[in-house]
Amino acid sequence: MESFGDSGLTFARPLEQSDWIRFFKYSKLVKRFSLINGQPIAPETFYVINATRPAWDLFPALKYLTSRRPPPLIYDWILHRDLQHFDVETWGPPVRLLQSIRSMAPSLKKLALGDETMKLDPLTHSELMVLIPELTSLTHITLPSSFLTSDIFEGLSRAPKLQSLRVAMSGDPSIRDAVHGYDFRFSPHAFSSLERLSMEDCSIDPTKHLFLDTETTKYPKVDHLEIGLCGHSGPTCLGKYFDTLSRGFFAVEDLIINASISVDDNGISDPLVAFSMIQPLLSLSRIQHFHFKNEFPIALRDSHIEQMARSWPELDAFVFLSKIAHSQGQTQVTLSSLISWAKYCPRLSWLSYAIDASLDPPLPPTDDIVFSNPHFYLDIPISPIGDTREVSLYIADLLPPLGRADVDFDRSGDPTLEPWEERWTETTALVDGIQKVKARALRRALITK
Repeated sequence: MESFGDSGLTFARPLEQSDWIRFFKYSKLVKRFSLINGQPIAPETFYVINATRPAWDLFPALKYLTSRRPPPLIYDWILHRDLQHFDVETWGPPVRLLQSIRSMAPSLKKLALGDETMKLDPLTHSELMVLIPELTSLTHITLPSSFLTSDIFEGLSRAPKLQSLRVAMSGDPSIRDAVHGYDFRFSPHAFSSLERLSMEDCSIDPTKHLFLDTETTKYPKVDHLEIGLCGHSGPTCLGKYFDTLSRGFFAVEDLIINASISVDDNGISDPLVAFSMIQPLLSLSRIQHFHFKNEFPIALRDSHIEQMARSWPELDAFVFLSKIAHSQGQTQVTLSSLISWAKYCPRLSWLSYAIDASLDPPLPPTDDIVFSNPHFYLDIPISPIGDTREVSLYIADLLPPLGRADVDFDRSGDPTLEPWEERWTETTALVDGIQKVKARALRRALITK
């Protein structure tokens, strides 16, 4: 093949039968096919392939197909009934993708359709409704958030083998078609095999779109839950929403929440109101990974951190508003909060949340409290900080010999943050120096023994 102008690669000469015979010696062994990376192929090339290819299946062993935006004709010669994993990032006219893959629907186990930017048109919605009942082997599916309408959600809830339902979250309510409803109705016999679930609600009141009778419907198998809430809901509303989720999905181990609480909502600056939003989640005693994202700071206190640490003893990672800079007064959490994590969460390996290190910590570190995980990592967003030496000594006192501390921030160019950035950078450098001394002392102690 050779480059053909700006179109991409094409054949240097006409194809012959011997070329196809030689090609088939290799293609019959191919199990994975990707049309994403590398030099682009000219559209004319696919027309040549389609016109000259032999009648037999070119890729009889193919199980995994991944493509970004494939040419229309590719489906005529690469799709076959034994394909198990199909991942396509985007498509558009004249391709009717969902009709093209119906022939292989019974064999598909994993299906990923589109990215977060795709909009749903009426014909695609109808095609998906027809396709879903034919996906009898389906275990994993990923859809654009705009595709998961009330009807599609209900159709997938009846898939007997479905273990994972994931949406590519847009964070943008405008991509949703107003003619489609976006309710999430969980009936007592829905999602019988589900283990992983993600949903996105872009309304201001997500409680109106979640239908889950927690007296009759619970999901003990679901251990991974990801929620996108892009409708700028207030903390009181979200507290009610989290209460319903925590009672229905009580066995969750991995919880990811992408919120969009506005800085104009005074509730997030009040620690009591803010924590009342999170409090229903404390009943999820099996939590191992907790990630909470919001564009603006949310105020908490040391006592709130202690309640979370006590409630989640199996916690491995706690990431709360990572990379979000906090100004004076936007959090009341002090360095003493670290003691709660070290005391109640022995498995903790990653901790990231804002600490106002300019406040005097009410509790001093003690010799018998230290983070148990030898590779513990503390990641602190930019926030107020006092004396760098005192802060670094406090943090280092709680770290195991191989533990690390770092400062986490997005460089926004805000000049008011530069002094804090410099002081936190200095603090983490001091912690690193203390940790090296610790490690050296430990090595010498072991050698002495």
